[in-house]
Amino acid sequence: MDMKWNITSPEEFFKGVNLTSFKIDQGIVKARNLKSFLWLEILPELIEFEDGIDKAILMESIKKSLIECINKKKFESTLFIDELNRIVKPLHTSHYEEKILLTTITIKITETIKNLNFFDCDINIYKPDLTSLPKEFLFIHEQMIFNDLPTNENYSIIAIKTKSRSNSIEYHIRNLNIFRAILCALSIYYIRVDNSSDPINQIRLGKSLLLNQKHEIISIFRHDEFNYFPPHNIHTFSRFDKVYEIINQIQNIKQDKYRSIVKESLLLYVNALDDYHSTTALTLLWNSLDKLSNSSKGNYDQVLKRVAAISEKPSYDKIILEHIKNIRNQYVHNGVENKKSNFFCYLLQFYYVELLNFHLQNSNSFESIEDAYKCLTYLSKTNEIKEDQKQFNTLNFIKKKNYVNLFELGS
Repeated sequence: MDMKWNITSPEEFFKGVNLTSFKIDQGIVKARNLKSFLWLEILPELIEFEDGIDKAILMESIKKSLIECINKKKFESTLFIDELNRIVKPLHTSHYEEKILLTTITIKITETIKNLNFFDCDINIYKPDLTSLPKEFLFIHEQMIFNDLPTNENYSIIAIKTKSRSNSIEYHIRNLNIFRAILCALSIYYIRVDNSSDPINQIRLGKSLLLNQKHEIISIFRHDEFNYFPPHNIHTFSRFDKVYEIINQIQNIKQDKYRSIVKESLLLYVNALDDYHSTTALTLLWNSLDKLSNSSKGNYDQVLKRVAAISEKPSYDKIILEHIKNIRNQYVHNGVENKKSNFFCYLLQFYYVELLNFHLQNSNSFESIEDAYKCLTYLSKTNEIKEDQKQFNTLNFIKKKNYVNLFELGS
């Protein structure tokens, strides 16, 4: 995929500074003032690039592209992006190799799960006893887990294998989190009505290691913010038949944009459950609903109507969602927190799963996500449509009727 701008007027952004705002010092582009320093900081954020590209490669390529523009004394957005694509492609291709993310996850399994294909990844899940772990991972086992974790049975070891150009562990954790979101959606078994500061999510990750093809450690990510040992017993996860089914349903969504939106909503969902702050979690959960029900940001009335439309009792659920929407708005706009946010997060999970199920069951009936949104709108207006249909039938009858002119004048 070529690099491109994610803003509509990159040329205007380039006009914000000029060539004299920068200098090249030993192969490094340096800003001469605060404005040009801020410009350099913002620049990478305005470029749309493939998820798998290594951030270090991207930043090095941006630096070289800027140097080319400065040396040619032609400081233009089109030249910059052309140079960036020319420079990044050979570097990007040469780093394409298999990487393995190895971490622990708080689910219990009865048997090893092998070669679960998930988009461009292969996932294996192992029991915590070292006899089930492949020999090539044994030497790093101690680095991967906390010292006292082997005595605890409430976890499994998960390896996610991806062919990727990226050495960024966050990219690989992102793939794992989409998978983890599916596990969470199948595990809404925990309700807490207090205002505890612990995350709602009970399916959490431990210390993560990214390995190359030689099983050498490239990078480490430790989820320090997580209290790894939840206060209750983790149940044994046995619904992998459903996991396979859901993964296949997502992979079978025909339109790329539609499939991407479903994946983005899953990330919002799992990130919400991970959040320590219950009202922030509620806001993020609402955003995951928004992603699957609405293309117009901020139209929350439309969200609640569409989400309620697929429930058994739309009028009742619309009232509940309206109340949650108001809690969300009070927090976002006025900083007002609700003491029952944890409870409402619990409810929102069910609405999210119901909406996700609607998309997965019906995506093949739609050409695009926009068609799915329209369908949700029609479902929310069932009574109006029935009335319109009655009117339409009446009009159609009138139109086709052979009239007798009662006032026809005699000859």
